Amino acid sequence: MKRGFGVLSVVLAAVVGIAVVWVGNHFGFWWVTMLVGLAIGLFLGKVRAALVAATLAGVGGWGLDLLWQSFHADIGGAASVVAGIMGFGTSKGFIVILLTLALALLLSLAGCWVGTALRRTGLELRRYGSSHANPHAVATEAASPQANAIVPTEATPVQASEG
Repeated sequence: MKRGFGVLSVVLAAVVGIAVVWVGNHFGFWWVTMLVGLAIGLFLGKVRAALVAATLAGVGGWGLDLLWQSFHADIGGAASVVAGIMGFGTSKGFIVILLTLALALLLSLAGCWVGTALRRTGLELRRYGSSHANPHAVATEAASPQANAIVPTEATPVQASEG
């Protein structure tokens, strides 16, 4: 039962992520891909599930947008020109398409990595409390002026020789 819920949450996160990334890319907001990866990393419980959902959302959203644009514009011709400028030759436009999808993959996985790290850090803070998770909390208390003050209890050697 729990495994089925995990698969369902991955599929739901991927489908919603694809839709959000597609809409963002369609209007020129390419950085939404990283935000979607961040949200997936924050809200999905397992790291592997978050990575799968972020991969599907990023590559699926960008791939869907490229497919949409291919019906309305000649992106193959534009990709061939860019491939020629990059030195691959004008017949290798598919390399530019693959590099575009690789960029989508990297953006979504980078966002997912940050989201997973933030989620895990938050779990550690809740588990151990803020004073144990913050290494500076103990150092701040030990570095107070009262802790380092030398309080003489008897006459110091300098005072004893003067009198």
